Amino acid sequence: MGNNNRNRGNTFERECVNDMKEIGFSKAVSSRAESRNMDAKKVDICYTEPFYFQCKNMVGNIKYEEILNEMPDTENINIIIHKRTRKAKTSFITTGKYVFFKYDDFLKIVKILKTNGLL
Repeated sequence: MGNNNRNRGNTFERECVNDMKEIGFSKAVSSRAESRNMDAKKVDICYTEPFYFQCKNMVGNIKYEEILNEMPDTENINIIIHKRTRKAKTSFITTGKYVFFKYDDFLKIVKILKTNGLL
């Protein structure tokens, strides 16, 4: 069971890396392959500054406050990407994808968008 969960999590990380590449973070990679230091700091995707991403593929709720507080406290914006699933008979079904980050970081993002005329 644990190995299957790890595989689902790794697959979701690769999916998120590909999504980041599609939106312009061409150097995005999984920290498992790139940086043990960043992986240890709960950052799953590297080279996406000014953002750090932690990817979770889970049934149910996540402890977003705990995870965000374990991530690096830097000028970068820490974001959790949560792929929420539910157990079907023999597989898992995605019920939604969500992001979590701190309110102050939300304000930073909005300020960046406003400053650059994108809002």
